[in-house]
Order: sequence, then C-alpha cells, then structure tokens
Amino acid sequence: MGYFKFASRTAVILLSLALFVVMTAGFVVLAKMIGIPHVLDLATTEDAARSLLGLMDDDAKQKHFLTTLTLDTAYPLVIMTFLGGVIYRFAPRSLAGFLCLFPIAAALIDFGENTTIMLILKGMEDLLPLKTQLTQLKGPAFLIAEVIALLCLLYGIVKKVFSRS
Repeated sequence: MGYFKFASRTAVILLSLALFVVMTAGFVVLAKMIGIPHVLDLATTEDAARSLLGLMDDDAKQKHFLTTLTLDTAYPLVIMTFLGGVIYRFAPRSLAGFLCLFPIAAALIDFGENTTIMLILKGMEDLLPLKTQLTQLKGPAFLIAEVIALLCLLYGIVKKVFSRS
C-alpha cells in the first residue's frame, strides 16, 4: 500500500482532486469537438452507444480513440489516487489497506471499459454489449469507493475533533 501512503499526502490529494475536475471538463470539450452529445463512456445502453457511434465519422472516431487512450487512461488513475488517498489517510489503520481495494477495483473496471471502447472505435462493434456491462458496473463501483472515502473523511474529522477535547 506504499502507493496510497504517497497518495494520502495533502498535496497529492489536492492535486488529484484538481486534475479530476480539469479532466472532467476535458471530456465535455472532447464531445463538443467531435460533435456528439457526450462520450461513449456515458452511454449506459447498447442502443445509446450504437447511436453515438452512428454520429461519428472516421475522424471523430480517431479523436475519440486518442482521447480514450490518453485522457481516459489517466482519468481512472487520478480518481483512484484521490479516493484511495483520502481513504488511506482517514480510515482506521486496520481497515485502510482493505478499503483501498474499492477504488482499485473501480479503476480496473474503467480500464476494461476504456479498452473495449477503443476496440469498438476501431471497428469491433460486436463488443458493444460488453462495453455496456462495464459502463453499468463502473458507476456503482466508483460510487461505492466515493461513499467509503466520504465516510473515512468524516471518521477522520470526528476523530480529530474529539481528540482535541
């Protein structure tokens, strides 16, 4: 858990939070640049993903592919770093390592989704059902990790307040 020990430093938590916000805005810019309502990562049904694909020409697919390869590969790492850093810093020591598995699992699901999206953008549209399943898993996985991070943060605040009394 050496990575999360590093990630639990104040500067790393704040930097990963800032990167998360900036990168989220990057996806909005990407969608506008391509001319689609949103990126494939947000399409939670096979029909919605197929519809988005239909809106993209080869140039748009290439831009989406390159963004997924770069921005959307870094994105789950940034989120995992932020959530894992908060969890590791504020969770009870005996649980911190175990609880850090949740943002790791969410990031791994997101990496799987990203890989599937890149293959789809290169013509393997028969992977749309897998992409849809991974997208539907990703949201709840990150939500669980976010709730755990929030609970750990609250635990840390309460512990600090009552230790001063």
